Amino acid sequence: MTLSALHQKRLAAGFETVLVISPEKKNLAKIQRAVDANLEKDQTGRMRFLTVEDFLNFLDEEEARAAITEQTVRGYKVKAKYRALNEI
Repeated sequence: MTLSALHQKRLAAGFETVLVISPEKKNLAKIQRAVDANLEKDQTGRMRFLTVEDFLNFLDEEEARAAITEQTVRGYKVKAKYRALNEI
């Protein structure tokens, strides 16, 4: 199974986002070129090519996004938004 076929399988399975993680940017660029050549534009738009450091930042951002809460306190709507550390 080729790398592109593996990514197609993940996208077809309904994954919202497919992450490709590599410690080296040159490997990511090579993989991205192969994926761009073999997948349709709407599929490649759902893929992220990240270094390990970028992946950790991505996780922080996703955690902050999931932590948005809204509740009623003494009759007032209170909405709390959290930001990832790298956004500060």
